[in-house]
Amino acid sequence: MDASASFSKNERDLGCSDVSAGTPATSLPVAPRAIAYMDAAYVERMLKADFPGISIDYRKLVLFLSRDQELARLRYYTCRSFLDWPPTKGQIITRQNLERFFRFLSHVPSVELRFGRLEKRRNRRDPRLIRYEQKRTDVELACDLLEDAIAGKMTTAILFAGDSDFVPAVEKAKGHGVGIHLYHGRGESRPHRDLYKLADRRTPIDRFLLERIGRDPNKDPRERRDPPADAQGRALRESA
Repeated sequence: MDASASFSKNERDLGCSDVSAGTPATSLPVAPRAIAYMDAAYVERMLKADFPGISIDYRKLVLFLSRDQELARLRYYTCRSFLDWPPTKGQIITRQNLERFFRFLSHVPSVELRFGRLEKRRNRRDPRLIRYEQKRTDVELACDLLEDAIAGKMTTAILFAGDSDFVPAVEKAKGHGVGIHLYHGRGESRPHRDLYKLADRRTPIDRFLLERIGRDPNKDPRERRDPPADAQGRALRESA
């Protein structure tokens, strides 16, 4: 029997090939699929410095990022606000507001919350001076980016970040064929030059973009009735 005759119709329909007949396999095109990774502290610092009073509407952002590709996930890397023991009244209010925002965000389609830790640091020379440091968030973002790239879960990684700590993970993700789309601030909020150079596409977070994905209660009073995006901004800025 001829080799090609033994090659069933069903196999041909599935794009299989008969090696002995020299027929090449048919490869299906890969549909664009993206995963977004957001360093929340970076975005909030940038908004505070460059666009005070404006916050991101994450429902709008998900729709915007999905307009020309499938958005599998938007991973939001952040920390819960710090609590002393016993906590102060202000710390309790900040925690409640921020948790309220997190509950809202967890119900936005495609959004996934990823938490690090917020640690309190006192100045050695003057213990009255206190600062707060996020821990684990950058490492977790970099690990997730690399794991997703190796697993072939995306064709594009959308990165809202500016730190050079992400450069090694981005380099390795690109080595696995993943394109990098960087959303970044300008001026004092500009990304590190090495991260900027690695990106295949770059989009500045400016007023034009924020008109499409932002919320400004000062311009539209109806925004004040929405879930507390402002609570997220205030709490992250107070604790960052």
